[in-house]
Amino acid sequence: MTSPETARRASTALIRGYGPDDCIRYDTGQALPGPELSTACERILSDSSVAYVHIRSKFGCFQCRVERGCFR
Repeated sequence: MTSPETARRASTALIRGYGPDDCIRYDTGQALPGPELSTACERILSDSSVAYVHIRSKFGCFQCRVERGCFR
């Protein structure tokens, strides 16, 4: 499993938020450069209906789960 800090060095990462029921919040999905992950995850997690964010490689492989406060 990759840490959020390692994921930030990725050329491209996929992120999506999940609700407390573990269902994907499709409206949160994005593909973006690794250095933009912190800001994007914080923005997604600012929505109280999002419980956590998954970061995946550009090929869709799970890298890590991000929860509030993870990038501080």
